[in-house]
Amino acid sequence: MEDLVRSAATGGEAAILDDKARLRALSLVETRQRIHAGRMLSEYPQGVPDLRPEEARDAKAIADLVVRCALDWLVRFPPT
Repeated sequence: MEDLVRSAATGGEAAILDDKARLRALSLVETRQRIHAGRMLSEYPQGVPDLRPEEARDAKAIADLVVRCALDWLVRFPPT
């Protein structure tokens, strides 16, 4: 996912993600890595000690931002 975010942020004026969106998307990648279900089960077999519901709300907001950036980019650079 990191590679996808970085790729979407390249291209200068033609980039899909601006720097703010890129940083937010990378923070989502970091959160995803921290809360990955398989990793959590192996690291916390007795149950997860630290669930943060605000991270889920933030993740949804970031996903909405990334989708909006992609849709806006398609308007600016329509497929030929």
